Amino acid sequence: MNNTLLKLIIIITSGITLATAFIYKSEMDYHNNLVAEQNTSLNELKKQKRRYKTKQLKVQYQVKSAIKQSKNPNIKYIDNNNSDISRIARISKKFFYIYYTWDNQKQYARRTALVSDICSPRIISNKNLFDNGKDSLGGSYIDSLSLHCRFKEQKVSILDFSPLENHINALILVTFQSWRSSKVQESDSSKGQRIFKVTYDKKQNTITQISPIMRVNMD
Repeated sequence: MNNTLLKLIIIITSGITLATAFIYKSEMDYHNNLVAEQNTSLNELKKQKRRYKTKQLKVQYQVKSAIKQSKNPNIKYIDNNNSDISRIARISKKFFYIYYTWDNQKQYARRTALVSDICSPRIISNKNLFDNGKDSLGGSYIDSLSLHCRFKEQKVSILDFSPLENHINALILVTFQSWRSSKVQESDSSKGQRIFKVTYDKKQNTITQISPIMRVNMD
């Protein structure tokens, strides 16, 4: 191979290498610019969300303050109504979460102690609500059948309300799941719903009565 041809090959090879490097650098620059633009857009979106959340909280605070300071009896009525609905929803959710969340006999029996501060003694002693979890021979059917249960959600419907009354009656639809430990996953469990009538004492912030109305199997 003569020197002229060798030089030509070197020049061509060098040119291809430089061109490839230039193209690669251009593509990397383009990619980096896209990433930078995307990050900028995401950061801007996060800032907008934070600004919106801050403004939303400010408006909510202003509305609540205006309602509290209002002398309008209709506005006061609505405010009291909403406040009491929120309270009965919170306390009933706490009750039914404990009522429908257990994995063994010990946890099943402990439910009465856990809800004793939010409901009346009459509810605690109601065997239709709180049985002892044992069969006729005195053994635990909870443990022997390896039963488990989980609270999922509740929906509250107020039956009656008056700012002059101390009690509120509501229907509460509770969704729960139950299964045996032989089931591999909780998703394999049986989902059910049960409707309760609940009476709530506003002054004592206590549930004074719970009556099971109907149970629905959803499977």
